[in-house]
Amino acid sequence: MPELSLKSEGILTYSFPCRRPLVYLDNCGLILLEKDISLLADLVSAVAKNGTLAVSIMNLVEFSASSPDSLMKIKNVIAGVGQHWIPIESTPGAVSDRELCPGENEVWFDISFLKEFRHFIDATTMSIAPIFDAVAEKEYQDSITPRRIAVSDDIVRFLTKARAQWKANPRLQGKAFDVSAVANNRRAYITNGKILELICKQDFPITRNHAMDYFHSVVPLAYCDYIVLDGHWASIGTQCHLSWNPRIYRPTEVRELIQAIGDYQDHAE
Repeated sequence: MPELSLKSEGILTYSFPCRRPLVYLDNCGLILLEKDISLLADLVSAVAKNGTLAVSIMNLVEFSASSPDSLMKIKNVIAGVGQHWIPIESTPGAVSDRELCPGENEVWFDISFLKEFRHFIDATTMSIAPIFDAVAEKEYQDSITPRRIAVSDDIVRFLTKARAQWKANPRLQGKAFDVSAVANNRRAYITNGKILELICKQDFPITRNHAMDYFHSVVPLAYCDYIVLDGHWASIGTQCHLSWNPRIYRPTEVRELIQAIGDYQDHAE
């Protein structure tokens, strides 16, 4: 993978020596690892030696909203990845749109994350710890919480409406989310379509938690090598049968993930 950078007014500000495997932990993984700091430390050590941690700002916001103390508990351990982390976009639609733009590389790279938190990042050390501090601040939580709730409610309405329309109209079934003719370079578009079809076919309640889990799963499944999702969404991800074969782990399989990171060889290099 190339080195990814953010430039400000033409001057190089931040540089990410991005290398595979690209590893993503959803909230369920963070919650479990917060209870087993030694296991988290082993995972971070594996990534620091041979990988890159994909970090979603919305994921950190949700984790902090439920337990700011827990975010602080894992901060110093996760900071052990050093410079080997990178911000990943949370919004499937934004990445799908970028996939249509000729010349766009690493469409999952979340530049807005860096712009929002640029004052908290030391361009020399690239430590992620100050971002944890910023996210946990009460003032930031108070400002972001209404937006986070509004986004989750919008997704609930969207998924509920999509499922109702799909079930009510047999002509849509098998066609509404058909991505078979789409080239594989539109990974987020393909992943989103496959997940939406599975959501419509199933009858689990579409709650805020499920809505945000859907929201956060698309881009990592499209562009990360190793992804930790809770059991329900790990199953959905597996059922997508994505041609690029991302490896999906449940929170109980972190030891297997650590081994896989250590064994990883990037054949593209």
